[in-house]
Amino acid sequence: MKRLNILNVVLLSSLFILFAAFTSCSDDPVSPQETDKAITSETIGASGGKIETENLTIEVPAGALEQSNTISIYEYDDDDSFAENGNPMVMEIRGLPETINLPLTIKMKTDATLDENCFLAFGRLSINESTLDSSLVYDIYPARDSSGYLIGELPATSQNGLSKTNKIDFHIYDPASWLVKTVLQAHIRTTEHFEIYYPISLSDKVNVLEQELEKVYDLFDEDLDLSLNHNNNRWRIWIKIQQSTILSYFGNDVPLLNISRERLNARDFEAIRESLADNFVHFCARQSLPEAMKNDIASHYWLEAAVSAWIQEFLTENTFTQPEGLAENAMAPFNGLRLGNVSQPDINKIHNHGVGMSSFIKFLTEHEKTGKASISQIYKNIKEGFNAAGAVHYFAQEKLGELWWAEYLQTLIEGEIYDLDFNYFLNHAHGTANINASSPVTKTFSSTDASVGSYPDISAKMFKINQSSGDIDPSYRMLLSATGPTDNSHLALIVYALKGSNYEYLGTAYEQDVTIPDLKQYYDDGFTQYLVVVVNNNALTSFLGETNIDFTIDIGPAGGGGGGNGNDLTYNRCYVGADFYGTYESNRNGPVQTYTHFDQFGSVKIEGGFLGNTFSGIYDNGFGITETLTVTLNDEHNMVTSVSWVKEYKYDDMGLYEILGFTGTNIPMNPDKENRFEITGSSTCDNFTVYDNMNSDDSYVKMTEYYCDENSRIYISFSEE
Repeated sequence: MKRLNILNVVLLSSLFILFAAFTSCSDDPVSPQETDKAITSETIGASGGKIETENLTIEVPAGALEQSNTISIYEYDDDDSFAENGNPMVMEIRGLPETINLPLTIKMKTDATLDENCFLAFGRLSINESTLDSSLVYDIYPARDSSGYLIGELPATSQNGLSKTNKIDFHIYDPASWLVKTVLQAHIRTTEHFEIYYPISLSDKVNVLEQELEKVYDLFDEDLDLSLNHNNNRWRIWIKIQQSTILSYFGNDVPLLNISRERLNARDFEAIRESLADNFVHFCARQSLPEAMKNDIASHYWLEAAVSAWIQEFLTENTFTQPEGLAENAMAPFNGLRLGNVSQPDINKIHNHGVGMSSFIKFLTEHEKTGKASISQIYKNIKEGFNAAGAVHYFAQEKLGELWWAEYLQTLIEGEIYDLDFNYFLNHAHGTANINASSPVTKTFSSTDASVGSYPDISAKMFKINQSSGDIDPSYRMLLSATGPTDNSHLALIVYALKGSNYEYLGTAYEQDVTIPDLKQYYDDGFTQYLVVVVNNNALTSFLGETNIDFTIDIGPAGGGGGGNGNDLTYNRCYVGADFYGTYESNRNGPVQTYTHFDQFGSVKIEGGFLGNTFSGIYDNGFGITETLTVTLNDEHNMVTSVSWVKEYKYDDMGLYEILGFTGTNIPMNPDKENRFEITGSSTCDNFTVYDNMNSDDSYVKMTEYYCDENSRIYISFSEE
């Protein structure tokens, strides 16, 4: 399974200084051994000082350290990270504090022939946050030749570092350790966003590499609207020998990436693109996190894993079907938006949950109301203080409405996300009811049953209903209900009827029961199985809560059995309208103008039907105009408790897009017409919200406010045809 190759720097108490002339190669560079004895040690405090050996001198200016520290120097064999461009000596400095206020001067001996492109490479030991494997990550700084020595600076600690401490403290290493090498005859390639350091023998491959790096950068910067800018500096790239495709360190003012020389030699650019994208996702995530959240892996790492899995689709040149590992984790959304209550974070479980949630990222980024910029907005929400689940929830509910989670699950189950099909989810149902409907029967799946369990925040469970007898009383209906601690508040039911291997979506009901009338007719038409998804939209601020929900199936005559009410709502047409005064702002005729006029919004007669108390319908003229309507009645059917109507104009050839509509609540039935609901007069605006926005290639019109008077009204009319 593909796993994010993200490294969190572990600050060590020693600084490794490596002096390398790149005279040999190794497939498995080794880090210095901690068991060797120090060559020398010196205590240096705030007043500064010097520590030196034959091969290494460190000068600490006054004010660089805040208190006294015992600094020691060690020497090792080279780890061959830079092959032919290095010098075979490794020095280690231990005892430097995590914070260095001023640069330290480093002077290292060399016997090599020097040219103008010489550097000191400073290495730090890093930990992969998912595998806990350690690796050395190098940054480089210019050095000057001085009579057999290279002189450079170890920079002051960045106050803007994104990875100054490890997320999980296993105390494997002491804090503040570095590796420093002299790097000779390195060549530099500068692109718009990268500075690449490489041996001359790789020039032809670096020509391709720079294009691949910029492609991935543009994907984040332009398509996803995610900023990769760090203090207005280019990303620094070192090509070196290492096992990992890319190692990263974001603790300095310049983001640092080490790219595997072996991968580049093999021209494995797809692996480089994927690893680069992983590191970019990690960078963006860390940039957005408030300091207090950076150690809370369970809160945010799943989102990082989800985005990294989703983005694979844009990095391959092969046919893409689904992210690696999705098939094993596709049920993740049913376990909660974030993985449930985890007191001890399990990196593997959180990562796998994130891979499963990549289907939600795809749903969100491909939805016409959200798009790829969704990810950027979610990270902005996190920066404002939301945890990852809260940021997603706030954004999705604002853009897609109360049923955003149910809409996603429906899209997922119906196979419109990746190549998962309906049968996959049918076979993973959380419970099965085998029912003989020849007599009244009631079956409840309760959270108190160990086989069912409670529902995590923003989650769902699926239940199969197998109907085994066609000897059904014609008066029987099937009543489906979900009940939580506060009745059916924040609960939804998604209902499917199955005929053999084919399924039919019957609808989604929010905060209400579902009645399937004339159960016998359904059976005679071949529908012998049902799939019901119980959707839990309840959530605590932490998104770590759980809700006990009872899902009940009641089969019997209307008004009997479990007390179900028959469905007498047989209307299959509906039209709605609103009359009001709107104030608009427009630049269609040049300068921005403001004007007010009397508006009369109205739908066509939209075909649809009732599921429970909710009418749903869609109109599409096939030429760019669509209307979507949802109307919910109370149980007495004498009040529209909510109405939502959206009309969209899309004329791509003209570069024109307009969306208008309204939502309303508590609209009573007209006492003279039982199929009509309306409010008239100046109080109309108390019961609805209206909007209208139009954009073309070079102009816009938008409603800025509205008001009502005695000529205003909102109405909903049903009919049966």
